[in-house]
Amino acid sequence: YFAYENTLASTDGSTVADADLQVPTDYNIKVLATWKNLLVLGCTHINSTDCKLYLWDYVSDDVTDMIDLGAGKLKSLGNVDDTLVMIIEQAQTSLIINPIAEIKFWKGGAVQTLPTNISLKDENGITYNVNDGEVVDSGKLYFAIESSSGTDLSGIYVVGKNAQGRWAVTMDRRLNNTTGVNQLSAIRK
Repeated sequence: YFAYENTLASTDGSTVADADLQVPTDYNIKVLATWKNLLVLGCTHINSTDCKLYLWDYVSDDVTDMIDLGAGKLKSLGNVDDTLVMIIEQAQTSLIINPIAEIKFWKGGAVQTLPTNISLKDENGITYNVNDGEVVDSGKLYFAIESSSGTDLSGIYVVGKNAQGRWAVTMDRRLNNTTGVNQLSAIRK
């Protein structure tokens, strides 16, 4: 399966089947993941005002469930040990003084938010962005934050469980100087 705009399509290697499923036209499908026996469509509103997860059972004509993630842009989504982990970028607004990256979790029931956010603005006023994409490896979700002009926060971050079994986020490795990340495809240990 692959997505474009609000449409989920599939290919068998030689032909493309369009519109296997569509979400509302004011949402774009940003990322796909699997959870249990469902395909998860991570979507952001076309005005970047809020994001949602749509769950699909691969056979129904419509989504089987919708999870509202609230305000922000969904940047990363991965299944880590049967828990969906989401990275959501909150832009600076009149209500949010500094932009942040929120980490949210869902494994059924209510969406949980990690109490610790990542500031996306350093002490010099440089704003950073969460890159689209992620890598899930060994029970952890890796994602990148970078800026074209700053290095303090630029790096690969990791979300996983700590020794006490609680979710945590930390910088895994800093990027060299102003090295950019085009796309994460694998984590080398």
